[in-house]
Amino acid sequence: MTLIGQGCGMRTNNQSGTITSPRFGKHPYPSGISCEWVITRPTGEYVRLTFSNFGMEFKCWNADCKCLDKLEIWDGPNNNATYVGR
Repeated sequence: MTLIGQGCGMRTNNQSGTITSPRFGKHPYPSGISCEWVITRPTGEYVRLTFSNFGMEFKCWNADCKCLDKLEIWDGPNNNATYVGR
């Protein structure tokens, strides 16, 4: 695996593995961080994502609450890829 730029993330072609945010299990992740993981598999193979622990940060002002985090999944490594979901 190799690290991608600033923030966090990895490129991998491993058949299995675990993805975690920085400081997972010890401290909250750093504010303003942007992570990108690129998982590549041979044509015809699929990637299955299973979430065992997933938290989102919310901020509320009066009665208005907004989620500050997001997870997006794309079928491909760039902006021309097929958007799978958020």
